[in-house]
Amino acid sequence: MKVLAILCFCGTSILCLAQSNYHNPQYGISFKYPSTYDLRQGDLGDDEGDEWRLGYLGPIPMEFVASDGVRVVTVKTPAGAYAGTDFGMGFVAVSLHQHLSEDECRQFSEVGGSKKPSVRKISGVVFHGLDQASIGVGHQFGGTYYHGFSDGWCYEIGVGVTTAGYGSGDGSKKVDTAKVFAILDKILQTVTIHVPKTSHAKQPQ
Repeated sequence: MKVLAILCFCGTSILCLAQSNYHNPQYGISFKYPSTYDLRQGDLGDDEGDEWRLGYLGPIPMEFVASDGVRVVTVKTPAGAYAGTDFGMGFVAVSLHQHLSEDECRQFSEVGGSKKPSVRKISGVVFHGLDQASIGVGHQFGGTYYHGFSDGWCYEIGVGVTTAGYGSGDGSKKVDTAKVFAILDKILQTVTIHVPKTSHAKQPQ
């Protein structure tokens, strides 16, 4: 559920942006994000022409060690953001898995990525993070995936940025990825998790 809020999305070196609220009571997920950003609930699909992809690198992945993860919601930068640069897309993706142990939740799939573990608290839950990076057909992806275990559920929050074709001769400038990540991290900082006291969850509509 998306609710417009008359607030500001501010931070060091970030312009004040109108802000919206997202709340999913089914999975206990809430966060704030810039109202100009795009939001999609549920599975993103695998359409090669879909804008919710990492360019030629494929769909935004889930990094659980087992299948049957559920994509809850994804927020991404709007089309045309950072015009004139090599910017492709920035995103925050929230998923969960209901059938992993706490130890399994701390693990990540082996889909390309560097092994630089980190730890941070999100909504009071300890999340273990792993940096991810991949390159293919002129596209680059970098970001961090976080896994946190709460009341029997494994939550995943992926934050990433893609660039496309910098240095390919099309005249584009290199985007300041630090500024892009700063806005995405502001979204991450607003995430709250309240696991609902239900025995089963369904795919979000």
